[in-house]
Amino acid sequence: MKSEFVAAASHELRTPLTGIIGSLRTLQRPEVGNDPIIRGELVAVARNQSERLFRQVRNLLRGAHLEDGGDDPQVETVDMAAVLAGALLEFPGWASRVHSDVADLPTVITDPHRVEEIVSNLLENALKFSPAGSTVDVTGRLDEGLLILSIRDHGIGIPAADMDRMFERFHQADQSITRPFGGMGLGLHLVREMVAELGGSISVDSVVDEGTTFTVSIPVELARSEAATSAP
Repeated sequence: MKSEFVAAASHELRTPLTGIIGSLRTLQRPEVGNDPIIRGELVAVARNQSERLFRQVRNLLRGAHLEDGGDDPQVETVDMAAVLAGALLEFPGWASRVHSDVADLPTVITDPHRVEEIVSNLLENALKFSPAGSTVDVTGRLDEGLLILSIRDHGIGIPAADMDRMFERFHQADQSITRPFGGMGLGLHLVREMVAELGGSISVDSVVDEGTTFTVSIPVELARSEAATSAP
């Protein structure tokens, strides 16, 4: 498992770096740097790849932090519309595919950074496994003291054989470096762990070739006393 992870992580970190370096080198050429259209396209590529690299490094650090015992959630008042907007900033060029219905939700008391990471990882997963141009739907509602967030895609779905292991650390249905979809097998594992830290739960409903819906339920008000004892 360690060897497979190191190989996958090396590949996944090298890929966005190659895109960033290639774009910057091309921008240094006078005939390219002086063309505003080409310059804008290359800057967009560099930004997209930079955001991808940021998410990968953040997940690696979060995974190592959880292995060391983690820390207590930092509780404050959270505006879910602002959290979603912050998560969408990590997907320049893809955000137009995300349709959200969370603007009317009241504020909740929880850890905004964990919630944003949860939403970001689920969005990345949904966007990655969906056809280009398809939509990802984010909805939210309150139900008996719980905030229910659903992220639904219209992608390839999850085979039944992988459903039981999908939240395992480093698990990927296709372990090869040449697999069509990237990733290090950390995102969904981290989502489950962070949701648990917030006193919540996560479920998944998927149909192959039709799409997948992840549903996260977290308390509307995570008291500071609960946050202090929720970490494993």
